[in-house]
Amino acid sequence: MPAVTTPTATLPSDIDPLHQALMQRRLDAVARAGEAVCARRTLFVVVREPDLPGLARGLARVIAGLPHPERQAWLANFTKVRLFAGHPTRTAVAPLLSHTEADALGFALIDAEARHPRIADLLVPLKTRSGPAPDTELDLIWDEGDGRWELEIDVSGLDWPRYLVHALHLLAEAAIVDPGFGGRIRLKHRGAAPVCAEDAVQLRLDLDESPPRCRAVLRPET
Repeated sequence: MPAVTTPTATLPSDIDPLHQALMQRRLDAVARAGEAVCARRTLFVVVREPDLPGLARGLARVIAGLPHPERQAWLANFTKVRLFAGHPTRTAVAPLLSHTEADALGFALIDAEARHPRIADLLVPLKTRSGPAPDTELDLIWDEGDGRWELEIDVSGLDWPRYLVHALHLLAEAAIVDPGFGGRIRLKHRGAAPVCAEDAVQLRLDLDESPPRCRAVLRPET
């Protein structure tokens, strides 16, 4: 498989300069990963309910158990998260998962090129009409590290699947790219775009809008 190239041409011309710099840094990391490995991995997540503390714990366990080549294989794949509705402890599903969090969430990192993954045969894609409520906050424990982080997400117009994709991408990329990432995360749901300043470590942009707006920002807690 050819290496992933950095798709700078896809970035809109009216993007904020700071957003562009942060996005370019992310694309460069993806391109380097694509040059280092040929494999691609996709994270399959089975969701019975959107347990956000469980999401952080489970994702941290998945990444902590990955050797470096597997981390790079995941980072190199742009379409690396698929969400399915179901019970992760179901008899036919549980053996296909590498990690589960209580009975709310299950995780499996799967070859992205597989034509008929069994999880996709057994379950349907996650779809919801609702999403997280704005103006709410909670603490997530990633691991026992000393880090303190703040994750601010604009939840306006997001259903749970779109929200979870943003959160999973942002947290996973922070953990894969930065060996020092860890500890506690203060999660803040907002009804408007968060302010993206120089202290931002990771961000997610809503490219469906013009100009693109900041959808989520991860920064050290002050």
